[in-house]
Amino acid sequence: MVNAAVPSPHTVWQRALRQRVAWLDVLPYALVPILFVIGALTFPGYATRQSVISLLILASFLGLASVGQTLAVVLGGVDLSIPAVIGLADVVLVRLYGDGWPFWAAAAVILLIAIAIGAANAVLSLVLRVPTLVITLGTGLIVTGSVLTWNHSALTGTVPTWLTQATSPIGQTGPIPVPAVVLIWALVSLATILFQRTTRLGREMYATGANPVAARLARARTTWIWIVVMAISALSPRSPASSWPVSVARRTPTWATHICSRPSLRSSSEAPRSWVAVGAMGARSPACLLSRS
Repeated sequence: MVNAAVPSPHTVWQRALRQRVAWLDVLPYALVPILFVIGALTFPGYATRQSVISLLILASFLGLASVGQTLAVVLGGVDLSIPAVIGLADVVLVRLYGDGWPFWAAAAVILLIAIAIGAANAVLSLVLRVPTLVITLGTGLIVTGSVLTWNHSALTGTVPTWLTQATSPIGQTGPIPVPAVVLIWALVSLATILFQRTTRLGREMYATGANPVAARLARARTTWIWIVVMAISALSPRSPASSWPVSVARRTPTWATHICSRPSLRSSSEAPRSWVAVGAMGARSPACLLSRS
């Protein structure tokens, strides 16, 4: 007679597997304070308020740009045209606003172009039956070449003062002592989570990414999902793109300046491991390159 109180080996294995998965889910969040402490002990000025705000601003840019990429990966694709769309938004907004266009009119133009690029990526991938990796790589090259041709490889123009203030380490949002872009990042992240978990389109997106054939048989709108997700993927870089170069170049954090001026980091073979562990920015990072210009 088998004792019901003794779990079977299969049950023990499943329980251990669930505990391991739960531990791996917590690990990325646990690494954040550990890496911050390492940075504070390694880089002078890393833990100051201005440097922390600068890190939050850079994280906000990356977070906003990665929203669409996250959805594309969940769906089973990838979007390599995001850097090209960021460059497109930079050039078009600065150029049109400098030529006297209202900011919201210039933003609407970028919005329509980004949606068209994302929808074209999805349609071409579905019609030609080519992976999105290949389609978006080609689209990115086309967009980059088109921007260089239109702008003659020279960027001139301005951006609104309130936009640079919203991404400045010394800016604040009303009584909240953080720049507006950090709050926008938090709100967009929350909206993305709610979209994925509570809407029909979000659930159909997960179903399509897990098994496109089964999702289609379950009457999921797979074609429409691909178009919407790829449009969002092309659209999400538009928000941080317009202000990223201005913000980073205007006020480089103290610890980043220390990294840029450190001679040993100019050669990757001479870079200490502790510097690589904190972020491997090195002398070729965007903050370093922009601070030298």
